[in-house]
Amino acid sequence: MKSRTRHYLPATVLLTLGLCFCLSIAAGTSNPKVFYAGIAYLGSHELVESNYPHALKLNRASSEGPGRLDQTLKALLEETSPSEMDLAYGLANLRKGESLTMAIAIDKEQVSVESFNFDGQATYKVIAEVSAQILFYDYESMTLVTSYPDALALNHVIESASRQQVDKELPALFEVLYFGDEQGPGLLQNLVNRLSTLQLDQRPGLRFQMESIDTSNKAADQLPHQLSLNQFKQYLGQYFSSQLSNQTSAAVLPYIRGYALGRQMPGRFANGEVFVLTLPEPDFVFNLAVERFIANANAQQLLHGAQVRFSLREPVRQKIYIDDQFMFAVAKPNSAERVQTDDWSAYEDALESLIDNLVVQLKEPSRKWFKTHARNAASYRQFKDRKDMFND
Repeated sequence: MKSRTRHYLPATVLLTLGLCFCLSIAAGTSNPKVFYAGIAYLGSHELVESNYPHALKLNRASSEGPGRLDQTLKALLEETSPSEMDLAYGLANLRKGESLTMAIAIDKEQVSVESFNFDGQATYKVIAEVSAQILFYDYESMTLVTSYPDALALNHVIESASRQQVDKELPALFEVLYFGDEQGPGLLQNLVNRLSTLQLDQRPGLRFQMESIDTSNKAADQLPHQLSLNQFKQYLGQYFSSQLSNQTSAAVLPYIRGYALGRQMPGRFANGEVFVLTLPEPDFVFNLAVERFIANANAQQLLHGAQVRFSLREPVRQKIYIDDQFMFAVAKPNSAERVQTDDWSAYEDALESLIDNLVVQLKEPSRKWFKTHARNAASYRQFKDRKDMFND
């Protein structure tokens, strides 16, 4: 049995592009002229292979042309012409000011597995997830303009005595996630659907950025063995950035800690050519410290929680506007048939839910929420005083 869930996730900007063309404002037309740049992979160069094994395999180029992801995405874009931009696939002319570029940038592949035993039948519950950004940047100056996130998750149940069967079925699950099936569209179609009516916002305004993600030793001990601390921090920074971009009117710069030198972001094209992408300076920065994960259980339910310290600062004046500890917990039914609990997926749910809630509170703070989830209920006033920055 399969079911899909959708939620918005992550932004960073290390690009591993399938192609590189450009985007610009066309003279004499109200729509921006967009030169499609192909598939990209976000994250530090040394982590691309381990972060996106399924996408890389599906998009492996051959002597016959680009990989399947690139071919399918281009075909979908040609079938569904965006109404708010003029999409082009040729080479841009920088002398004519054609310098803005669009890429579809994959930023997450993740799998969690739980095992059960129902009347002697070994059963595995698998959750596979992918997410990506519609990424726009100025090719001439190699500066980020804006990004728009999307994501897709697939729940799958496997009845088998062998854990190896899960690994055998993962490629098929990720193929469905990217390309879709008779039960619904995949991530590529969802991104194209969003692009079909997307209006680029290039207005100047305040820029926000997640500056750092810190993790206590106690919290880091809960990470699954296949997820390194650097990968976790990159994912969490991406997740917060994309939620802030999606849920508010703020201009959000991607999280770059750990793979950028200053404001210079290195990257490479699929053909091996190296480039550097420059990010503008943020006006305000966030800092997030994951302090601990908590688990409690009884006969009816399992309770998993996350606690973080969250702050907002103005770098120029070193003025702190928000600073407090916050906690959030999620419950899942307990079962006598449960053989192995995937604590990490529950901790991750709690952490993502906490981030989702913090973003909502930035835009529309609720005194009741702070009484329940904040260490200091008075931090409600800190959020309320700054909410105009996150609203039109």
